[in-house]
Amino acid sequence: MNVKSRRYLGLLVAILFSAGLLYWLIRDLNFSEVANELSQMNYIYTIPWFLIFILGNYLRAIRWSFLLNGREDIKIPDLFHALSIGNLGTMFLPFRAGEFLRPFYFCKWSNKNFAEVFASVVIERIFDVIGLLFVFSLYFYKIPNLPNSIFLGSISLIILCGILIAFMFLCYLVPTLPVVIETLLLKVRIPKKLVTNVSYVISKFITGVSSIKSLKQLAIIIVLSFSIWFSYVASSYIVLFSLAPDTATLSSAAITCVFIALLIAAPSAPGFIATFQLGCVLSLTDIFSYSKEFSIAYSIISQGGQYLGTIILGIIALSFRGVSFSKLVKQDS
Repeated sequence: MNVKSRRYLGLLVAILFSAGLLYWLIRDLNFSEVANELSQMNYIYTIPWFLIFILGNYLRAIRWSFLLNGREDIKIPDLFHALSIGNLGTMFLPFRAGEFLRPFYFCKWSNKNFAEVFASVVIERIFDVIGLLFVFSLYFYKIPNLPNSIFLGSISLIILCGILIAFMFLCYLVPTLPVVIETLLLKVRIPKKLVTNVSYVISKFITGVSSIKSLKQLAIIIVLSFSIWFSYVASSYIVLFSLAPDTATLSSAAITCVFIALLIAAPSAPGFIATFQLGCVLSLTDIFSYSKEFSIAYSIISQGGQYLGTIILGIIALSFRGVSFSKLVKQDS
């Protein structure tokens, strides 16, 4: 089986998984109650939601510029348009196409090196994880009836967040870190092949971090990552408040964001169908005791808003750059 066949087999499996998961989620759903929950929404809140959605994407473009050294020849509008097109690709095309499309188009407009720009996209994911862990560390203790096992796991995630941040700074301060670690591991008689693999992963990580030229730049990227995640929390809170103003809290909004982010990382159909809904149900229903119908209504509004916002920003970027959606599809293939 060639590479293309394996890719499409993987896509078929992901679609079947999403379809099965979606059926499992809605098989006992009271659809009239879902409709009733949707009818309770105050749609005036779509205005601040959309403004925060744009702000979050713009902050991502600014962070991306710092991941590319923040050079003066890098234009934020180019990054913002590439990000918008990439988001559109991820939402509607298979294989998370946006992760490749946005560096491709940015390089096309700016004549940058694709390998360097794609590396910045990979490193960006590490900062996203740091932001996610930071948000979780702020709100996990407000999870009702938190079992000791979950509490200890949460503390472990917070420690991991601190370790990642410290390791990031250490990579910047000690570029020879792979050699140092390899030497230490060899001294404790760990198999040489494993030592080589660990050293290789760390060296690639440091290669990405090496694009960051100062501690100030690194600190700005971390602060921007936190700000981006707070924009996600704010968006989640607005949707919750628009549906249930008497019970909406920042903690439930934040934990919902974390669960959604963790679940959509799993292989699924384009647009995170079913995994997004599962994240909402696990957080809002299983933890915060909202009805399953409420959780599905929340997912419809939240994911639907993201679809609409992504389409609007994507179409604007495509029109501004003279790229058709059919060309985008061909580029992905």
